[in-house]
Amino acid sequence: MSLSLPDDSRCKRVAAIRWLAVFKRTTLGLTAREVTEHLHVSDTSQKRWLSTFKKTGDVFPPKSGAQGRPRALTKDEEFDLVNRVLDSPTTTLGKQHALIYLASGEVVSLRTLCRVLHAHNLCRQRIQHLALMRDEDRARAWLSEMVTFFSADEILALDETAKDRRAYRSTIGWGLRGRAPTVRDEFRTRGGRVSALTIVSHRGFEDWRFNDGTFKADSFQASLDAMLIHTLQADGQSLASHFKVLIMDNASIHKDADYVFHLGTHIKVRFIPPYCYHLSPLDNGAFGLLADFLKQNAADFATQHISVGLDKAFRVYRAGSEAGALAGRMCFHNCKYRFYSQ
Repeated sequence: MSLSLPDDSRCKRVAAIRWLAVFKRTTLGLTAREVTEHLHVSDTSQKRWLSTFKKTGDVFPPKSGAQGRPRALTKDEEFDLVNRVLDSPTTTLGKQHALIYLASGEVVSLRTLCRVLHAHNLCRQRIQHLALMRDEDRARAWLSEMVTFFSADEILALDETAKDRRAYRSTIGWGLRGRAPTVRDEFRTRGGRVSALTIVSHRGFEDWRFNDGTFKADSFQASLDAMLIHTLQADGQSLASHFKVLIMDNASIHKDADYVFHLGTHIKVRFIPPYCYHLSPLDNGAFGLLADFLKQNAADFATQHISVGLDKAFRVYRAGSEAGALAGRMCFHNCKYRFYSQ
């Protein structure tokens, strides 16, 4: 009987015990109980070693093809992997696995790829969402269509924002990368939460409505009808008659088919695609002005309901005021909408 001892010195003692147990059982004819008393090894271990010895002639099972630690990705490979995954919403891990093999000639496990994506806080739904947001070609095409048929002074933008009394102060926190931030300075008396539905144009905030909590379909439709159709302007006409198109995001309460048809009898309706998040005037300037105003004037409104501060902020930047005209044009300029006068 020839003994095969591993090269690693840490395993030599384990190998010696296994071979000695097999020797005592097969050559000396000792029982499992006697070997246990001599070597302090269990019956189960002896059965496993004997079975391996009878099958392979060794006390160690055959080694698999993969040895040592699995190959890890370099920083450059991680960067390329994340970019490729975010660029394509239909990619698969198998495709990325093949690309890495073709580029490096080395096999990387799928578990390693999953570990890298998880370290960057990426899951399947988030990857698809970010990939759509990065679809620059479709975003450019949508913007080209808008600026071809509509001037910035013909566009109304609609959206909601929700605030409570915590909006009066800045929140500062800290946290390790990949961990949720820790905030110690908490604003404990936040009060009720108010949702504000507002319409903005190049002139500023045209109109707004408040609702406790979140807007539902019924309250949204009633508020929008009141602002867009039923409220008359100084010339006796509705707000919808002064503009050609209303743009808004793809929130579920916005997309009721019957209500969209109803709006279409007064003004054209266009929905901002998810890859055009940077083309919403409210999300790219207007709501930021509201937040800045609330923080800068917190001393005046901090003891009052949040709707009071919000209403004052809307009135500062309302349509017809100088501040409103500057704010409105800035928001549409940020989104690259064009004025015919340009």
